[in-house]
Amino acid sequence: MPAINTVSRNLGLDLLRLFAILLVIGNHLRPLPGGHGVLLAGWIRGGWVGVDLFFVLSGFLVTGLLFNDYSRHGSVSIGRFLVRRGFKIYPAFWVLIAFSVAVFWSKNQPVPTRNLLGELCFVQNYAAHIWPHTWSLAIEEHFYLCLALLVSLLVRRPGPNPFSWFPGIFTAIATGCLFLRILNAMRYPEYDYSWDLFPTHLRIDSLFFGALLAYASHFHRLEERITWFPAWMRIIAGLAFLMPAFIFARETDRWISVVGFTLFYIGSGLLVLGAIKLQATSSRFLRQLGALGASSYSIYLWHEPINAWFAVGILDSHPNDPGVYWQYLALCVFGALLFGYAMAFVIETPVLKLRDRFYPSRARSRNPSAIASIVSSTS
Repeated sequence: MPAINTVSRNLGLDLLRLFAILLVIGNHLRPLPGGHGVLLAGWIRGGWVGVDLFFVLSGFLVTGLLFNDYSRHGSVSIGRFLVRRGFKIYPAFWVLIAFSVAVFWSKNQPVPTRNLLGELCFVQNYAAHIWPHTWSLAIEEHFYLCLALLVSLLVRRPGPNPFSWFPGIFTAIATGCLFLRILNAMRYPEYDYSWDLFPTHLRIDSLFFGALLAYASHFHRLEERITWFPAWMRIIAGLAFLMPAFIFARETDRWISVVGFTLFYIGSGLLVLGAIKLQATSSRFLRQLGALGASSYSIYLWHEPINAWFAVGILDSHPNDPGVYWQYLALCVFGALLFGYAMAFVIETPVLKLRDRFYPSRARSRNPSAIASIVSSTS
């Protein structure tokens, strides 16, 4: 089972992607009729932090591409960066939307124009949408645009490190997001996904935290400064920071959607810094799992349709049968993994080959930092 673009991929980060997508899939499972065990309950309750993990990982890798571009050329090609991001994000997403519209039309359920426009314009986290899980794609898209603008402004500053304002900018963004989350909780005491979970202005600090880690790695040799903190301890600490999401329900414990988001991006950052140490392995099994993790974007796109169009029908046919529930769970998990992997092979792989042919990356780093080298070849 080969991964997408296996050349120079980092196994630890691909396994972290797989961990994140499994968390998200679990969060979207229906509960077991009659109650369920602690592990399943925790998975359903807290699996949504997989998105926070994706945010930090994305911010770390994507920002690292821009820093590597600067390290190599002394300049940053913002246009090439955005085009390459477009090749990565849009084709697979457009296939999902086109297929979804066709399926809904076949069921005499035409998609309202405003829902379609919300998806295609990447404002589905504020406007109408077709699929509820695509809100996170909108936040990532907004981050790419903000990051491109920010870097294009900072790179004009004189000196050996034009990005030296980055820590201060992150502090301002993180403080602002936290302040807005506090105001939001005060204004809306009752939890609501559209007001507490989806908005970019409440969540973009997670992506910029990943960007901060990339800055520290490229310009301040973060890896050398934290050698005293071994990878296994970083992973344990990271999981500890994520643990409240699996214990407390965001719908009833309002602090989860306020300061909890801050805890979760810190924990996700620790996981990234721990996982990145596992660069390769001789274990075929782990390499196969890494291949699935490399397909996490397509798996994320398709896991909700697999649930809604196929798995739920099994559950609804025997709603009170625990045995049927486990069939439903298996289809949700393994169906999403395998179908997402297949779609990555059919759509993402050929599109990325075209991208690399016509818009090759300028971001092959000369930075001696191990983390910087990994970043340049993993996203």
